[in-house]
Amino acid sequence: MFGKKKISQPQETLIQDGGVVEKKDIMGYIAIGICVAIMIFLVVLGVLAVINA
Repeated sequence: MFGKKKISQPQETLIQDGGVVEKKDIMGYIAIGICVAIMIFLVVLGVLAVINA
């Protein structure tokens, strides 16, 4: 995604929008972190269910 945007946009626009891109990256990392946390939570629930069964 980011590679295509960088290629399609001029250099000046990239420099001006650098802060916005960084904020989007941070939000992306937060979203990935939440997804990973949910996956781990589901795995733990599955293990507990197997142990209890």
